[in-house]
Amino acid sequence: MSAVWNFFSVCESDIKFVSCNTCKENIPRGGSTSKKFNTTNLIQHLKTKHLAEHGEFLRLTADNEKKPANANAATVRRQLTQPTLGNTRPYERDSQKAKQITRKIIEFIGLDDQPFSVVEDAGFCRLLTHLEPRYMLPGCKYFADVALPELHQTVYSFIEGLLKESVSSSQLQLAIHDAVLSQRSISDSIAEGRRIVGHFRHSPLAYARLQSVQKQLGQPTKRLQQDVSTRWNSTDYMLRSLLEQKRALGVYAADFELPATFTSSQWDLIESTTLLLEPFEELTKEICSSTASAADVIPSVLVLKHLLAKDAAADHGVKTTKATLLEAVSKRFADIEKEPLYSLATIIDPRYKDKFYSEDAVKIETHRQLLRLITKASQRDPNQEAEASNTGPPAEKVPRPGSFSSMFGEILAEETPRQAHTDTPAGPAPSEMIVYLSEPPIPRSTSPLAFWKTNKERFPDLAKVARAYLSAPCTSVESERLFSAASNIVDEHRNRLMTEKAEMLLFIKKNLPMMLLNKSNTS
Repeated sequence: MSAVWNFFSVCESDIKFVSCNTCKENIPRGGSTSKKFNTTNLIQHLKTKHLAEHGEFLRLTADNEKKPANANAATVRRQLTQPTLGNTRPYERDSQKAKQITRKIIEFIGLDDQPFSVVEDAGFCRLLTHLEPRYMLPGCKYFADVALPELHQTVYSFIEGLLKESVSSSQLQLAIHDAVLSQRSISDSIAEGRRIVGHFRHSPLAYARLQSVQKQLGQPTKRLQQDVSTRWNSTDYMLRSLLEQKRALGVYAADFELPATFTSSQWDLIESTTLLLEPFEELTKEICSSTASAADVIPSVLVLKHLLAKDAAADHGVKTTKATLLEAVSKRFADIEKEPLYSLATIIDPRYKDKFYSEDAVKIETHRQLLRLITKASQRDPNQEAEASNTGPPAEKVPRPGSFSSMFGEILAEETPRQAHTDTPAGPAPSEMIVYLSEPPIPRSTSPLAFWKTNKERFPDLAKVARAYLSAPCTSVESERLFSAASNIVDEHRNRLMTEKAEMLLFIKKNLPMMLLNKSNTS
């Protein structure tokens, strides 16, 4: 007889129910006939409502009950969660230790896209019992209805606090389309490339033959990439995949029919086009990353202009296109430096400061705007001066010469030292700004947010401006990534997940790492 009957009595009025000796609540016995009765609901009631009695039940079970050879999965799970220390009292659910373990489990569920039912899996229960026998593992319903909302509220409050304290890639799409993809010779090559890729995508036999050719040539078996007309970089990827399989396609065309083939001059044109678009691909990856900010826009546009104005050996066949592309970029981003959002974000970013404006007039006007902001933000003692101490920035990896990243260094090297604008009011705010601008920019690999977190005491008013202007650029990429994350949360293991809980899990998945990182940095 199960030890659970020390805590329950069968209801005389209806044997399908038992009465809890502690709280007198009626509990169903899990079936409509005596053959289907079980003690699962009874044990769960003790586990969720009466922790002391549940601990006593486990102790009695450990002392008196032998595990049957034909025990079902539910019985095995219960026995695996029994404490091995017979006289050790289990943690109360409200104890600090139990709360910490429960918190780690719900974080594990949220970060690793685990179903709530994982807490009832025999292997997980056995592992947890081995690590901490005194912890009474709640059921999946508790984690779904109690632990998840609590964690969601914690992360939500953290993100809300950051917000209180605190260039679209489609412009590039239009510029590249107007200057490059619309060029007749290039657009014809792209159209033929699409026909070649489509041939293999729609014919399993053709793809199998191409794989055979790739193996014969000792190449890895790769598929050709199909492009999407609304994403210029996908067209770039398609052309690169065709170039990579140039030899394999030549061998294939000798034995099998293709809907189109490239001439020697077209292959050269495709190669030159991909080299021309390489800095744009680097830029796209940067501004579409989760760490990009509005401060990256003006420096990136200036770097693009420098690269397009610079002669290179790979310009053969695309010089006119390159000039047209420079004109398109200049036209599309003509007024970008006049936008306070971008100009102020640039100067307040310690990686750029005032080194990447194309004209002195823009720099001077941005100085004035920044002075107005920090004067307004200043609430300190007028006699207080900003500290001038500074720790040297870490060494930065040297980028490949001629690349998008290397051009930032070239522009900084060409920058002639200029004094900050001197037409400023007296007081600590201008002094704070002059000290900040007089120090060399930090490496681009360093986080500007980390800089301001470390230096907010040195430059308190500038730090307030940084919180307001170091915002994310207007790109939809990070939002689109949420759809992929959602597909990992709502899958075959959690196909009955309610919308509200799915939204909480998605929010935790994307924002909990930021909160954990912040805690580790402050500890």
